[in-house]
Amino acid sequence: MNDLDTQWKSLAADKKIDSGDIASRAIIRSIRARSNDKLEVAKGLLLKAFSPIINRNKLNSGLRPFQGLESSLAKLSWRGSDAFGFASISEAEQAEYKSLLGKLLKEKWEDTTYTYIFTRQDLTPEQQLVQTAHCTMVLGQKVERWQHDASDLHFVIFGVPDHDRLIEKLAQVEAAGISTVSFEESDLKSDQMTSFACQPTRKSEARRKRLFDNDRLLMIK
Repeated sequence: MNDLDTQWKSLAADKKIDSGDIASRAIIRSIRARSNDKLEVAKGLLLKAFSPIINRNKLNSGLRPFQGLESSLAKLSWRGSDAFGFASISEAEQAEYKSLLGKLLKEKWEDTTYTYIFTRQDLTPEQQLVQTAHCTMVLGQKVERWQHDASDLHFVIFGVPDHDRLIEKLAQVEAAGISTVSFEESDLKSDQMTSFACQPTRKSEARRKRLFDNDRLLMIK
């Protein structure tokens, strides 16, 4: 990447970097990543680089949340060999670049945001509902309204067997860099935690498989 880094620094110094350059660099970095899932790596890098449109007036006027990202990828399709870094990579990488770009152009870019909530199931069914509601309210108090609209959030509620497993899951989630809020019920012995919620996070298939695939949805009986 040294030659590409030099090119990038030169463009930056001349203030000539555009959105297409940013997208092209992300694709090349994805191709050279150690992960076998190049598409997932590329999606992650692009979603970090391109912020979605969240202004309600703009969205109501017909703009799509990731219209900027979509336009940048489309720009690469007609730039061809003139895209940033393309001429500097090997023929094999160029073929992979074109293949990956084609997949990204077909991608449905959505600003889908999820919040995951975990609640203990060694409580009565009524308490499970109450503790989940308490935790959701705490989350709402911590999230600014301008950041997330409740109508656009997707909620997934998981059940865990007991307090110890809840603590273990909390540690796993926080170790992955996800911020959380929790609720402790004062009516229970030692003010034990009964539920915790993850801060709203954009949907990521890789993250879901790594952190949440083995969890079970809360089933109240």
